[in-house]
Amino acid sequence: MALLRYLLKRLFGLFLVVFGIVTILFFILNLTPGDPARLLAGFEATEEDVETIRKALGLDRPLHERYLRYMLNLLRFDLGNSLRTGTPVIEEVLARLPNTILLAVSSMSLALVIGIPLGILAAVKNNSIIDYLVLIFSIIGNSIPIFWLGLMFIVLFSVKLHLLPAGGSGTPLHLILPSITIAIYLSSYIVRFTRASILEVLNQEFVRYAFSKGLPRNIVLYKHVLRNALIPVLTISGLQFGALLGGAPITETVFAWPGIGKYIVDSIFAKDYPAVQGSVFIFALAYALVNLITDLLYVIVDPRVKLEGGEESE
Repeated sequence: MALLRYLLKRLFGLFLVVFGIVTILFFILNLTPGDPARLLAGFEATEEDVETIRKALGLDRPLHERYLRYMLNLLRFDLGNSLRTGTPVIEEVLARLPNTILLAVSSMSLALVIGIPLGILAAVKNNSIIDYLVLIFSIIGNSIPIFWLGLMFIVLFSVKLHLLPAGGSGTPLHLILPSITIAIYLSSYIVRFTRASILEVLNQEFVRYAFSKGLPRNIVLYKHVLRNALIPVLTISGLQFGALLGGAPITETVFAWPGIGKYIVDSIFAKDYPAVQGSVFIFALAYALVNLITDLLYVIVDPRVKLEGGEESE
C-alpha cells in the first residue's frame, strides 16, 4: 500500500510538472516578437494574405482562448499541425523518436561503461596518480563545449582520416561520433558521482566491520560497497537518460542526426510554434516518466528508502 500511495503521489507530481512546463512554454512562444503568419506568407505578401493565414491558424483569437484550446487538444494528444509542412506534429515527433531513443540508449550505455569503472578505479586508488588522472578526465569532459568536441571529431575522423561519416543517419557508422560525443560529456558526471559515492560508503561502519572480520577486499568492495554506492549513480543516470529522450539539440544539429532535438532547433528558427510546443510536451512527458521510473527503482533497489508516511517499502 505504501508503494501504491507513493506511485499515485508521484503521478500527481508528474502531471503538475508537465502542466507547468507546457503552460510556461506556450506563453513564452506566443509573447515573443515575430509573426508566424508573415513568415509563412512571405515578406512580399499583402496584408490581406497574411490576415487570411492568421485566421486559418487561429492566431487572430485572444491569447487565453488559444491557450484553453491548446490545453484541451493536448488531452487528446492533438499537438496541432506544423506551420512549415502542415503535417500533424505528433506524426513528425513520432517519426523522429526512434532515432532519438537509439542515440540516447547508445550514448547512455557507453557513458556507463566508461564512467562506472573509472569511478570505481579512482575510488579504490584514492589520492594516487590514477585517481588524479581520472579526475582530470572528468573535469575536461565536463568543461569542453559539446559542439566543439563534435566538430573536432568530424574534422579528425571524417575530414582527415575518412573513417566515419560526418553526419546524417542510416548505418551504424553514423551513430558512432554523436554517441561518443555525448558519452564523454555524460561519463564525466558519472565518474565523479561513482567515485564520491564509493568513498563515502567505504567510510561506513558496516564496511569497516566487514574488513575487521578478515573478508577479502574484493568481496567487500563488490558485495557490500558497490550495491550501496551505485544507488546515487542510478539516480543521476536516470535523469540524464530522461534528458536525452528529449533529444540532444546541440549534438543532433552538429551531426545532422534526424532526432527530436534537431527538429526542435529547426522549428525554433522557423517560428513553428505548434512543432516547438508539441516536441517539448513529448520531451517533458518522457523526462517525467523516466524520472518516475528512476524513483521507483531507487525504492525497490534500496529497501532503506522510506516512502510516504514514514513506511518502508515492502
